[in-house]
Amino acid sequence: MSWSSLLSWSEWAMSFVIFVHFVVYLHFAVYYLFTGDYDSCVLSLFFMARTMGVWCVIIQFIFGRSMEFSDMWTWFFPRPPPGPDSNPRGPNNDGNGSGGVSGTPLMGTTIQALTLIGAMDVSATTIIMPIFVSSRGNEYFCEIDEDYLTDRFNLTGLNTEVSYYQYALDLVTDVFDLDADDDLREQIEKSARHLYGLVHARYIVTTRGLAKMLEKYKKSDFGKCPRVMCDGHALLPVGQADLPNMSTVKLYCPKCEDIYNPKSSRHASIDGAYFGTSFHSILFQVYPALNPEKSSRRYEPRIYGFKVHAAAALARYQDMEREDLKSRLAEVDIQHRFIEDSESDGDAFEYDEDYAEGRTEPAKNQGQAGDAASAPMEIGN
Repeated sequence: MSWSSLLSWSEWAMSFVIFVHFVVYLHFAVYYLFTGDYDSCVLSLFFMARTMGVWCVIIQFIFGRSMEFSDMWTWFFPRPPPGPDSNPRGPNNDGNGSGGVSGTPLMGTTIQALTLIGAMDVSATTIIMPIFVSSRGNEYFCEIDEDYLTDRFNLTGLNTEVSYYQYALDLVTDVFDLDADDDLREQIEKSARHLYGLVHARYIVTTRGLAKMLEKYKKSDFGKCPRVMCDGHALLPVGQADLPNMSTVKLYCPKCEDIYNPKSSRHASIDGAYFGTSFHSILFQVYPALNPEKSSRRYEPRIYGFKVHAAAALARYQDMEREDLKSRLAEVDIQHRFIEDSESDGDAFEYDEDYAEGRTEPAKNQGQAGDAASAPMEIGN
């Protein structure tokens, strides 16, 4: 007999002893209650509670975990396997037979890995989450604290978003003991991945979650910006919607403030709702020193050294709009600088009055920009 089997039988035996003590003391309490001996009834209830507490402490000392009444109830009265109608959002109720979750693995974790985790007879959110986070394709995720995952307040409302919710939660927290067939277990594993992703979106906007994602951001675990002018700045995962199955995850560059598709196909299939639309903004609100300086550099197309006329006119128009925005910010005492400004001079931004006077007629300037775009190019005499 294996050690894990011996532990299981020992737990069962101890739970049986607790159950017998509970029944005996309850019997005496009821007997004294009907005979009118209320003092003995209260004393029996006191001894019942004390004995239950002592046994729970013994089990916690031996097996390294707390004993809950739900454990004893599960051992004596196992839950029956769920049927297709056990959840209003179960299989065949959402139109695709997937129980509310896409038929493809949402995070790339193989079913074999989760099956192995579920088969391990060890206690552990300490086991399942590190394996899940370190799995190929899940590099964007951080490990959720066990205390956060087991706090039901943090899971409010998710029972309507995830099929087989209770079984999925049991699988994530590694207390799943249902002997189900392969098809049913596969559905529960998909729901467990979906549940972890939805909880992850809530966790990464907490203090602990932001700190963990910040470490990954500093190490460029999410990749680097493909834009040349950003000089390989680190990216952050972002969703375009907070609701699941709306869009896949994108990568946000805080330097050029644009979003990009992930390079790897295994990351491109991750649901954007697992990161949400607010995470990157909250991160830079909490850590404002990490918000990079923006650059005004842009690529200028040329032909034999001469700027392409339409592109040059557009660039001039964008430069005028940028300067107009800077002047408006200066008027309300909001200083905004580009990297090139700090390189050219070390002084703070100064309001250019000559430029402001030249911008008093925006319609005229826009007309000049349009004329410049359509005028012929004069190379020389």
